Amino acid sequence: MAKDNIKKNHSASAVRPIFFSDSILLVSNNNSRTSLQMIIALCKLLTVDCLNMNIPLKGAIALGKQTADFEKSLHFGQALIDAYLLQNDVFFYGTVFHHSVELNLPKTVHLPAGERIFRNTLFDCSSYETLFKKAGKIKHFVVDWTTLRKKDECLNMVNKLYLTISVSHENTSTIQLYLLIQ
Repeated sequence: MAKDNIKKNHSASAVRPIFFSDSILLVSNNNSRTSLQMIIALCKLLTVDCLNMNIPLKGAIALGKQTADFEKSLHFGQALIDAYLLQNDVFFYGTVFHHSVELNLPKTVHLPAGERIFRNTLFDCSSYETLFKKAGKIKHFVVDWTTLRKKDECLNMVNKLYLTISVSHENTSTIQLYLLIQ
């Protein structure tokens, strides 16, 4: 399961996991490209594991300073608030980038004018008109978990989730995103 993989692999990186209640935080001690790639890789693993078990998963990646006292289990800061608010507002299952992360991506990964979707293979993310509860559609980068499985396996996972969970905007938007990424 992804939780075991995260615990096992975090010791060699600057990314540490925190598990509580129904939440998982991935905290980095820097804003390096390597840390972002590790966070994205862990998000991909979590998404695929959850979809395999028919568990809907929504998340967001934000950049900023925060307090992370692992011994006292104290975690707070603007990045944590930004990620929480964004994932709470998004209408799809998966992980979306907060604009604080998008603004710090290398300039070469920004969406070309007129394109519907742009895939960034360095960071395994795609730019997509993401559906939000309050703001409607806004172009954001999302973590592309589909690179971990074959196309038909991905479609089966999404369809299985769609059939398991009552019809919602999250389900419809997730299927639309999957079809665009493929």
